[in-house]
Amino acid sequence: MTQTDIRTGKKPGGLDRYFALSERGTSTRTEILAGFTTFLTMAYIVLVNPAILGQAGMPVASVAAATCFAAAFASILMGVVANTPLALAPGMGLNAYFSFTVVQQMGVPVIYFGVETAGLLGAMAETGADVIGLDWRQPLDEGWHAVGYSRGVQGNLDPITLFAPLEILEQRVKDVLRSAGGRPGHIFNLGHGIVPNTPVENVQAVVRMVRDFHRQQAIPEQANG
Repeated sequence: MTQTDIRTGKKPGGLDRYFALSERGTSTRTEILAGFTTFLTMAYIVLVNPAILGQAGMPVASVAAATCFAAAFASILMGVVANTPLALAPGMGLNAYFSFTVVQQMGVPVIYFGVETAGLLGAMAETGADVIGLDWRQPLDEGWHAVGYSRGVQGNLDPITLFAPLEILEQRVKDVLRSAGGRPGHIFNLGHGIVPNTPVENVQAVVRMVRDFHRQQAIPEQANG
């Protein structure tokens, strides 16, 4: 049986019944006003949070989209599952600490990586990131040229190559290293995440191959010196 609100003498509406507003000492009107205020607060966060993380070299548009998604998902979850009309959003305090203290004051390098971003490398470099991660789908020397040699690059061995025989794997590793042209600023890595069930011994072999390659390159330089 639907109970009557003792203050108004009226039966509570659908929102009132679902969220038990009368039992919690509030009303639909109060919650609508609170919702409008919360909306303004969330709009402020959506604008300011990306601007803060943008100072750390993160793409503003992507951060804005992630902020909207996280806030919407968490707020809907609070309302539907927890039955509590509360809004949640990413905390800007920690993000500000990360951007202005960890990255800018401590000088922590920023690495920016994206998948299938051959046509966006110039824009990625403009974010101010110290190192640009290169996808395995493009030659490393072409990607570095697009980024600009004033920045470091990371990559870009095809992760599937780790399943190949060691002879082929070694050839691919050397191809990536030769593409770097001996320039300072290259961080050897995969051109994407490691694939499940990748043989661990092949990953260890790649580490040895990279070290051996650099040792062999250093010997002629020492002889010439």
